[in-house]
Amino acid sequence: MTAAILNWREIDAVLDELDLAGCFIRDVRQPAHDRLVFELYGPRHGRFWMLAVLGGRYVRLHRVAQRPRQLGDAQRFVAFMRAHVRAARIRAASQVAGERIVKLEVSRGEHALLIWIRLWTNAGNCIVTEPGGTILDALFRRPGRGEVSGGKFHPERDAGALPAPRDRRRDASVRPFGDPEASYNVRVERTFAALEADAEAQRGTRLAEAARATAERRARRLVMRLRRECEAASSHEQLQHLGNLLLANLARIEPGAHQVVVDDYQTGGSTAIELAPDKPPAENARHYFERAKRARRRLHGARDRLAQAERELAAARAGDPPQAAAHTGAPDPASRTAARGAGGAPAPAGVRQFASGGFTLLVGRSAAQNDAALRAARGNDWWFHCRDFPGAHVFVRQRGSGSVPLETLLDAASLAVFFSKARSSGQADVYYTQVKYLRRPGARGRGDRAPAGRVIPMRERNLFIKLQPERIDRLLSQRP
Repeated sequence: MTAAILNWREIDAVLDELDLAGCFIRDVRQPAHDRLVFELYGPRHGRFWMLAVLGGRYVRLHRVAQRPRQLGDAQRFVAFMRAHVRAARIRAASQVAGERIVKLEVSRGEHALLIWIRLWTNAGNCIVTEPGGTILDALFRRPGRGEVSGGKFHPERDAGALPAPRDRRRDASVRPFGDPEASYNVRVERTFAALEADAEAQRGTRLAEAARATAERRARRLVMRLRRECEAASSHEQLQHLGNLLLANLARIEPGAHQVVVDDYQTGGSTAIELAPDKPPAENARHYFERAKRARRRLHGARDRLAQAERELAAARAGDPPQAAAHTGAPDPASRTAARGAGGAPAPAGVRQFASGGFTLLVGRSAAQNDAALRAARGNDWWFHCRDFPGAHVFVRQRGSGSVPLETLLDAASLAVFFSKARSSGQADVYYTQVKYLRRPGARGRGDRAPAGRVIPMRERNLFIKLQPERIDRLLSQRP
């Protein structure tokens, strides 16, 4: 099977064919959370596009035939690139010897910058530095590696001290990648497009099987529950019989009695019947008749639902999950939205809930909790996360169409810092946006499934937060 990475010799082959020296950077786009596309113009090639994939299984760099679309509004790093390197000229393009790190020396007027494209499977990144190595910005900010604004990045100077990528091969060779009549970049693009299409098909198969298995489990549990419900409701005949016995023996029931023993004409023996001492004898009989009536209704409904559930279980086992999910009693998205109303649904299991100014704040402290809180959120709810540090996702549930007060925004942002790795420093930047502007990475055309809880914010805003003990104490003490 073809390896899903480009080795350092193949990267050199790609760069030699691209001949980037002298090209101008006309634009930078981000078609996915881990992909950048440089729109370039050069005297040799005219206008063309260069794709850098910096995450997942298919890290690579090569030319592409068509301009990929932008991932919604321009993200933070793309906005930075457009402000600093758009219309810049590439003076030189090279690779740090054997390290799979591409160096682009660019200049715009008298202003010179370095763009480093690190094509490592486990740590791909695009980092922009000053000529002296000071980091201006990075696609993936990684404080643990020092890859944040103001940090230092010297891959050429530190090449010997850098941890080697796991897939480094000093004896690597340039693979042909298909039809030798086509250019090398074209062959690379076609090969990896086929790999991604195959991975996407396999992922679709896995998801379909997972959906089928989930539908089968749900249908099986529903069948078992409805069978138990039918067994419990089948007592309606006995309840009706006890009511008849009470009517036939009203004269024998003493006021305030808890029980009466009567002759049972069905069994030929005697039967003890429980009574409500505060009710008269006739009322006790009516109570048994009412219970029998309710049990009869439950039994009829349960039998109908059981028949439907058994059909759904059979359909799920046959591999038809949409049919299995159609009538299992789970509300559709529209009914869930209507049921939540202005107050919102209960917090998902494990998600912490706080109160602020009449608003409900949800805090997920793990990937699974963040994912559950996101699924429970509505489009107009607000999402908060500490910038550059791993931590909790905080959601503010919107109430009606009004704006969220500043104090509530500060409370949510403070919780995002408090429940993050920035807590020890006591201050951090927090970015926030509405849930409808969150995008899940890897949703289109990729073979890798994004980790649970990971999202990309669009139209983000920023708050700088210094933790205030009195604010945190108030929030922790006012959990609803």
